[in-house]
Amino acid sequence: MLALVLGLALAGVALLVGMLAWSRPDAKPGPPRAAIVDQLALTDPNPEFVAAATRELQSAGYVVEYYKSELVTVDFYRSLPRRSYEFILLRSHASESIGKIDPRPASSRASSPTPAACSRARSTAGAATSTTSGPTA
Repeated sequence: MLALVLGLALAGVALLVGMLAWSRPDAKPGPPRAAIVDQLALTDPNPEFVAAATRELQSAGYVVEYYKSELVTVDFYRSLPRRSYEFILLRSHASESIGKIDPRPASSRASSPTPAACSRARSTAGAATSTTSGPTA
């Protein structure tokens, strides 16, 4: 019985070690690595943001690598998965949103009004019930 328990325990430890060893086969040894990919550095530089992000990541134990816009190409993005980063911060262009984005899950949107609709309803109701102060003719 004792041999069976010891055998199972040894098998469990071997399984755990194997899972840990294979969970990140391409990870490099050492501290976790983070990348800041700053596609906007050339057209909209923000060194304060980059410095603050770098400080935060370093305080969390990451070794930070910074890539400015001249290095950010389609081939660079294609190579990111092979670079073994545990954290990637992308500072890039975004399209402008038309209207407000509703953060609620789709299942809850169907049965209740959107935040924008509620906002319009409040402003319309406020306008209808507002009173003016001062003498009236």
